[in-house]
Amino acid sequence: MRPFRSVAITSVLIAATAVAAVPVLAQAYRPLVTMAITLPDGDTKDVSAPDSGLGTITVGRREYGFRPTMQDDQGSHIIITVFDMGGPTEAVKEIGEVAVKAAGPAVTVKATPTFKVRVAGVSKSATT
Repeated sequence: MRPFRSVAITSVLIAATAVAAVPVLAQAYRPLVTMAITLPDGDTKDVSAPDSGLGTITVGRREYGFRPTMQDDQGSHIIITVFDMGGPTEAVKEIGEVAVKAAGPAVTVKATPTFKVRVAGVSKSATT
């Protein structure tokens, strides 16, 4: 009986170790997208966010979020979704979306306020 008990305990420990390691393995890289955001006043700010993450800027007293979502593995086609981050009594809301090409020209977001977004680059080395 002793050998069977030892094998059973060892199997349980191996399974528990494998389950514990899954979150670490699932934390694969998320490319970091660097965006150049032209503000309504003409100033430009650099904002970085991981793929499907959120980068924010403040314009006046308002905060806006920019979420890049890569459409391919190379990061050459990216959808940028723009959010008004709301306030203490207001919900976050999506105000616009544009399709951009990495290292391409700035694209105007048809929203109020108006922003221009250019993806300056995509780094493949960001981790979560």
